[in-house]
Amino acid sequence: MMKKVIYRLLLIGAFFIGIGFFSPILESWIINCYQPKINNQNSLQNNGVNDWNSVKYITIFSLIKQFFKNDIKYQEVLIVPSLNMEVPVAENTNDAVYQFGAGMLVKRKIDSNSNIIIGAHNLGPFSKVLFSPLANNKLIDRKGFITNFKLVKEYKIESVRIIFPTQVNLALNSKSNFLTMLTCTNDNKKRVLVRATLRKTCKFSKVGSSVKTFLKRKNFIIQAKT
Repeated sequence: MMKKVIYRLLLIGAFFIGIGFFSPILESWIINCYQPKINNQNSLQNNGVNDWNSVKYITIFSLIKQFFKNDIKYQEVLIVPSLNMEVPVAENTNDAVYQFGAGMLVKRKIDSNSNIIIGAHNLGPFSKVLFSPLANNKLIDRKGFITNFKLVKEYKIESVRIIFPTQVNLALNSKSNFLTMLTCTNDNKKRVLVRATLRKTCKFSKVGSSVKTFLKRKNFIIQAKT
């Protein structure tokens, strides 16, 4: 029943897509309605290969298609509580992954000491979904967390840099135990490169109640390995 209501609303929204103001609002609403599937066991291969070049702009129609297909399994969740930001993360990057979440530019497991590099869309200054908050707020010293609901890593944002699209490889040049986040500027002409350093690692059962409460706000579907 809920899906039928959503579908009708999406069709109505799509009718008004020619009025540019409505598009990011409707896209953000659809993303907020989505229930990401989180597989917290091991890395999965069924999301396809890393294909950065396949990533396109989000549209109402691409979101509708992926909403009902609902076949992406993410492995982690990235949150920045002070920005009200909560984004499911897949251990690979392609267009389907980017519709409702973020993807790793290089496949990593969070229980390693590797530099974790994650990218996601920015839907503009009026949106709070995906990585939009990274382009629209002061970030230095904010805390971020990434978890697979077994392990939690806490980071502190230490630098923000605006780069050209041709400089995306700079995201790969980080030391171990860094979290690197990458998204577009609001005009999509440049990229926002955010770096955070690891502060501590703990089991999910030991993480603070405020983090657990924040994670419960979105309906993540936790799944066993399939």
